[in-house]
Amino acid sequence: MGIIKIGKKHRDMMKDNRDQLSIFRASLTPEEIISHLDEWYSRNKIKFREKPNLKSWPFNMTTAYRKTLRLSSGWKDFSSAAKAATLAHERIHYMQRRRTGAFGLKYVMDARFLVAMETQAYREELRAWRSMGAGRSFLDDFARDLPGRLKKHYPTVSTLDYREMRKHVRKVLNDEIENPT
Repeated sequence: MGIIKIGKKHRDMMKDNRDQLSIFRASLTPEEIISHLDEWYSRNKIKFREKPNLKSWPFNMTTAYRKTLRLSSGWKDFSSAAKAATLAHERIHYMQRRRTGAFGLKYVMDARFLVAMETQAYREELRAWRSMGAGRSFLDDFARDLPGRLKKHYPTVSTLDYREMRKHVRKVLNDEIENPT
């Protein structure tokens, strides 16, 4: 088990909501969200490319890098709601890259930074799900399960004190569920 604690700086990063889309305050269909986000990606000259059919992590994760959003293989088979939520999540990563110097290096080398950035992106994803009408039990499960998914998919997260990381990630997402932004 890891020993690194998440300090106030990174906890504050987790809570940062400056790049959130105001459209998620309304009730929307997945198609409306996709349309809005397609326009945003187009305006920012970001292209989509589906990854080859590789079943194993990390090769089959959707990734935002430079001017290409590399979509998980099988993207065309995703539900419209899953596509909308994923596009919202990845948009946050593009916004983070714009305002953070050496983003890629920090993301790979500092588990606290990675968790803070992913928490922001998953918070936006949760907001998208809520605007599409996801029920309370879905949102609660989303918040409860995220720390485990982070630990499973990002090897550096194991350097963190898992109980503490879980507490802070869940707090941010649960706060969003209780007091929507």
